Amino acid sequence: MIKRFPKIMEGQYKRDPEKFVKNLTCLPRQALNPLIRRFHMVQGMWSKGRENPFNEKTRTFDKDFTCKDSWARYLHIDLAVNHDRAGIAMSHVKGFKSRSIRNPNTGQPDKIERVPLPVVDFVGGIEASLGGEIDYQEIRDLLVELVNVRGFRIRLITFDQFQSVDMKQQLRNLGFIVARMSIDRTTSFPRVDYDKDEGYRTVSTESEYAAPFICVREAIYEGRLDCPFHMLLAKEMRGSEKDETTGKVQPRTRMSDDVWQAVAGSVFNAVNNEDWAPEEKQEHPNSYYEDNFFGDANSLGSMDESAVESFLSESDSFFEGEIS
Repeated sequence: MIKRFPKIMEGQYKRDPEKFVKNLTCLPRQALNPLIRRFHMVQGMWSKGRENPFNEKTRTFDKDFTCKDSWARYLHIDLAVNHDRAGIAMSHVKGFKSRSIRNPNTGQPDKIERVPLPVVDFVGGIEASLGGEIDYQEIRDLLVELVNVRGFRIRLITFDQFQSVDMKQQLRNLGFIVARMSIDRTTSFPRVDYDKDEGYRTVSTESEYAAPFICVREAIYEGRLDCPFHMLLAKEMRGSEKDETTGKVQPRTRMSDDVWQAVAGSVFNAVNNEDWAPEEKQEHPNSYYEDNFFGDANSLGSMDESAVESFLSESDSFFEGEIS
C-alpha cells in the first residue's frame, strides 16, 4: 500500500489515481480497471468442438473451412503501431433472439427487443518476419481466397488505419467495400449503403469511444457470442483496461491488443450491419452464466482442464513471455 509520495506528484495522482499507482509501482500483473470484470464468463464464448481454422504460422486455412451458409461476412484488420504484426478476424450474425427489458420502477418485463447472435469465423495474428514489416499483399491474397476459393460473401472490410492508398484502392477494385474504423477511439462506424459511392455511410457512436469492445462484452455477458479459442486473444482480453477519463480501452502495460481489436471490430461490424437473420427461439444454455469457471472446462474446446487452470492462473508467471 502506498502511504506517502512526493508532493510534486499530487497532480498526477488526482488526475488518474489508478494509472498513477500502476506507473509508480510497475504493477499490476493484471488490469487495474478491467474492461471485462466478470472474466469467468468468457468461457461461454469459446466454441464447443470448433477450433480456429486459421494457422498463423503457415498463413493458411483448414481445408474444410468453406462457406456452408448464405450469411454475409464482416472483417476487421488491425495493424500494430510498429507494423510488425496484424490482427485479423471475420464474423457474421447467425440469427437473433428476443429478450425482455424490465421496467426499473416495477421490476416487471415491459419491452421485448431482438439482439443479434454474433459468430467469429476465424481469428489470427499475422507477424512479420524478423526485422521486417507486414506484407500487405499476403493480406490481400487471404481476402481473395476467402471469396474465390472458400465461397464466403464478404460484405465489409474495415481497417484501423490505411497504410497505403494503394491497398484500399486495390481492394475496392476487387469489389470489396472498404472503410476505416478506429478501434482505439471509435467516433463513428460504417454502415453498408449501396446508394453511396463508397458503398457505406458513416454513423456516429455518440461519443461512446469504446463501442466495439462494449458490444463484445455485452454479448459475452449474455451468452450470445461464439468464437474459436485463441490463447493470445484471451490474454489480450484479460489485460484490457477501460480509461474512465477518456472513455478509451487500452492494453495493460507491455501487452498487445491487435488480435482483440480485430475481433471487436469484426463483431461490431456484423452487429451493426445485419437485421435480417432469422430469430433463434431457444435461449443459450444456462452454463454460459455459471460463476464456476471449471464447471464446464470442456467448453474451451481442445484445451484440457490443466491447460485451462494454467491459463487462468493468478501466479506471477501468467504473463511471462508476453509480447511487448
